[in-house]
Amino acid sequence: MNQNKSLTTDEVFNLAVKSHQEGKTDISQELYNQVLEIDPNHSQALNNTAVIFIDLKDYQKAKECCEKVI
Repeated sequence: MNQNKSLTTDEVFNLAVKSHQEGKTDISQELYNQVLEIDPNHSQALNNTAVIFIDLKDYQKAKECCEKVI
């Protein structure tokens, strides 16, 4: 988790959500990916990543994220 090594998964996730809400898609996607590196089944990170992919009109990747959640 590069510069976020000292943060917990929840803290990184919360930073991702904050960045996402601020419209900083690139940053939030990187942070969600960091969460998923630690916990590949983190349902909220997968869901929010799917939302980003939907916004980017990358429906196949969004579908893949959603399928991992269920």
